[in-house]
Amino acid sequence: LDSDMNWLLENRDHLIVFAVHSSVRALRKNGIRPDFQFALDMHLDEKTVKGLALYPDIPLIAGTKSSDALLQGMAEVLLVAERDMPNVVRFSQSLSHTNPSTTNLAFSFACFCEPENIYLLGVDLGFRQKEKQYVSGSHHTSPIEQKKNQDLSRVSANLNQEEQIYTNSFFNQVKLTMEQLLMSSENVSSVVNLSDGAVINGCRGLRSSSVSFSGKSSIRVGVRAIGSCFRGAEEGQTYALYEWSGQELTDAFTKQLCMCLQVVDINRANVAAAIDGALTDAVTVCMGKSHCLRTIIYLRMVVDLLTVWYRYLLVCPDEISFENSYTVGLKVVQENIRKLKWPLDAPF
Repeated sequence: LDSDMNWLLENRDHLIVFAVHSSVRALRKNGIRPDFQFALDMHLDEKTVKGLALYPDIPLIAGTKSSDALLQGMAEVLLVAERDMPNVVRFSQSLSHTNPSTTNLAFSFACFCEPENIYLLGVDLGFRQKEKQYVSGSHHTSPIEQKKNQDLSRVSANLNQEEQIYTNSFFNQVKLTMEQLLMSSENVSSVVNLSDGAVINGCRGLRSSSVSFSGKSSIRVGVRAIGSCFRGAEEGQTYALYEWSGQELTDAFTKQLCMCLQVVDINRANVAAAIDGALTDAVTVCMGKSHCLRTIIYLRMVVDLLTVWYRYLLVCPDEISFENSYTVGLKVVQENIRKLKWPLDAPF
């Protein structure tokens, strides 16, 4: 992004600029006001948000579960529902491939808008120097941020695919999610990747110096059209309540999970298969009845519980001790699973 700031400034009047929150401070320093700002984070504190230097008078497009600190003080907040995440209600319109990064949210929404061309700037997802992974002036340049994600690997460069650059697991996940979105989209815009970083399959890699615009710009019309995509919350129009309350869904989930863990013919293969597939079966049944992913809030705890039980079963020296460990463990696991309660006493 450092090397493309002058190009962006020169062509500003021909582009609708989507800026992820971590790039806004750097854009400010170069005199560039975006048309929309994007943020996905659920756990940002006030100090971090202040460091982002967001424009309070520019619309912020955020996930429906974004942190309060992020949304406060913004003149206009436009919320986006994420299709593959648990939501408090069923939204009539949601976006896919919005995680794990705000970059994914911005890219997903850009594809949803179906412009003729999408230009990626600063979506490097890779770096040549281990000590410099982010644009100058962004909040990521702190020593603490620079030490994160040191699980480095190599990947082909966007502007020269014969060249290898560094990347990490997080950047790779962002890249793969963008590629999956491009493969799954029916009406794919032309995506031109001007970023001096990792190659993103499905995008055309070009240097910004080779891209120019002519004619009269109509981006104001586009900006208004994007704003008109959003409507106020209205039951029956923009959202609907689920048929099952949270506790009814939890009861169905725990009942199905406990049932799936029961094995009639107790042996290592059958027990392993039951434990391995019980959680998926329970979530699938609940999704079929309630069409939502709310039970995901329990996954981490249930996985930890099943993992501890499974470790005990693995070290059993004979079939008798294995059967005893299964029988005792099943009782303990089911007792704990049945204790699960929906955390909010609300209609949804």
